[in-house]
Amino acid sequence: MEKVKSIEQLGCYLVDKYGTHPQEGCWIIAVDTQLNILNESLVAMGTLNQVAIHPRDVYRHLIAINAYGFMMVHNHPSGNLTASSSDYQVLQQFILCSAIIKIHFFDFFIISRHGYRSYRNYPNWKEINLQRLLDIWTNMTEL
Repeated sequence: MEKVKSIEQLGCYLVDKYGTHPQEGCWIIAVDTQLNILNESLVAMGTLNQVAIHPRDVYRHLIAINAYGFMMVHNHPSGNLTASSSDYQVLQQFILCSAIIKIHFFDFFIISRHGYRSYRNYPNWKEINLQRLLDIWTNMTEL
């Protein structure tokens, strides 16, 4: 795949490519300003039911290739497409980091052999901008 044209197109592609992996992993799809795919990279490999994803591993790679943005892909070998509490924690962490670093976090996909779920339009995706972070920091330091 050379360019992201829709969530549906990307989701089907991801299921075909990564949906049958027997252990949990995390991949990054890095894109330019026109949503052309710069590369796909495995950033973490875990066990049967968990994976540790660290921002430094993801952003180091994205900065090195001069990416404009990315989609995060995480598989669930169990087939369950529902995000766990750990998945939501990772999602919020990357939303914060992306706001600070200014690399666009376009979507978080959970995939399995049964399909995919995009979390971009779910209520738990709370957009945070740099000004809001600075306001929070200012309020914390005034206490």
